[in-house]
Amino acid sequence: MPRRLPHRIAGALVATALASSAVFATDVAVGGAEAGAAPAVHSTAVRSTAVRAATGHTAVVRTTASAHLTKAQRVRKAQRARGKRVVAVAKRYVGKARYRDGGASPKRGFDCSGYTKYVYARAEAGRLPHSAAGQRSMHRMHRVSARKAIPGDLVFYHGSGGVFHVAIYAGHHKQYAAATPRDGIRYQRIWSTRVSYGRLG
Repeated sequence: MPRRLPHRIAGALVATALASSAVFATDVAVGGAEAGAAPAVHSTAVRSTAVRAATGHTAVVRTTASAHLTKAQRVRKAQRARGKRVVAVAKRYVGKARYRDGGASPKRGFDCSGYTKYVYARAEAGRLPHSAAGQRSMHRMHRVSARKAIPGDLVFYHGSGGVFHVAIYAGHHKQYAAATPRDGIRYQRIWSTRVSYGRLG
């Protein structure tokens, strides 16, 4: 068994190692920036290695990559987590719930906007009105391009009279939807080109 260092000596070695590694970590960060890499992860690895070399023990380095996320990156991470919750709830009712005009529960059945409203509520993703057009026109409903849409976003179908149908985006040009009285809740392809995508802000 390796001999344990006195706390005072070990602490001094850790401090020295961290201070020394900071210079090298800065070099890594600069080099990584020139190469297009992510310096935060390298910095954490350098510090951990330096402490281990100085003391013979691996220290718990609390500086993690998530601590260095920008605000925009944190927002995207939260949006994707919310989308996963939405999809997890949406898929529960595929083939198990019927379509019903005005319906907004598994027991009574769902219409298209009743389904999205219920799923969002159960997934704690936000409160939606019971109307496809109403959901599209919400102040907090932000339009996103098809390229930037993520699972859990909403798919709005447009006709000559405005928005007439809504579904939950599943990714890869697929959706979860309260489709028709015959089909009930379905996992299906997006069946029109006249659609837009919305994300609740």
